[in-house]
This record gives sequence, C-alpha cells and structure tokens, in this order.
Amino acid sequence: MFIIDDYINTHYQFLFEQNFLLDKKIEGDCYSSVLLMNSELKLLFRFIFEKEILSVSITSSKILYDDKYNKFNKFYDFFYVSKLLNPNLNFSDINSLLYPTIIKTYWDDICVFFNEEKVDESIKKLKVIEREYNKKRWEKYKK
Repeated sequence: MFIIDDYINTHYQFLFEQNFLLDKKIEGDCYSSVLLMNSELKLLFRFIFEKEILSVSITSSKILYDDKYNKFNKFYDFFYVSKLLNPNLNFSDINSLLYPTIIKTYWDDICVFFNEEKVDESIKKLKVIEREYNKKRWEKYKK
C-alpha cells in the first residue's frame, strides 16, 4: 500500500521547512489525501493519491472561506499553477514529478500569487490558462 506521508515527507520536505503542518489526513487502499497548512502564510496544499496518480492543489484561506470564490472547488490544480509560474512550460511537459522543484524554485511567486492582494488577479490568470489547456486538449478530437 502507498504511504502518502512517506512520499510527501520525501518529496515535499521544502514545505515543512516553510512551516507547513499536517492539517488533515485520509488514508485508504485506493485513495489517500493529505492537507498541509501554513497558518502564517494562509496557504494550504492538498495532495491526493488516487488510482496510482498524484494530484496536488493549492488554495489560500481567503479563497477557502470567502463565498465570492468558486462555490464547489476552492483548490487550484498545481498543473495550472505550474503554467502560471512558468509560462514557458509546455502543457505536455507538466507533471507531478516536477511539482516539488517548481514549488521550491517559485516559492516567492507562489506566496505573492496567493496573498490576499493578488489572489483575484491570479485566479483570473489561472482561468485563462485552464481554458487554453482545454482548448488544446479537445482540438485533437475535432480532427
């Protein structure tokens, strides 16, 4: 059985060095989830391991608790955040193996993008990136 704690402790040690703490953990045979939180930065990282695939997402306390933001999904997939942080990345090159390096390399930018003053602008940019990806993804099926 996959132990999500071990994986996060090994690959995302940088977050612990930035004073993130384990907030919530769910572990099962087919699904595991860990939520790391930094109350000072008001950032949360959610790690989900399901069907042998790791998904990483991020949010801020402002997004999480403010009703003006998406009612159902308050976390943003790190796939799109990676493109926001490094626009030169090709979508095809983005995968969960890159996330630890991206987080460490762009840590200051992550903190800025998800702070209370910039979060609205960042969400707009993320939505544009998501639409761009979906357009490219579905173009191949039109042919």
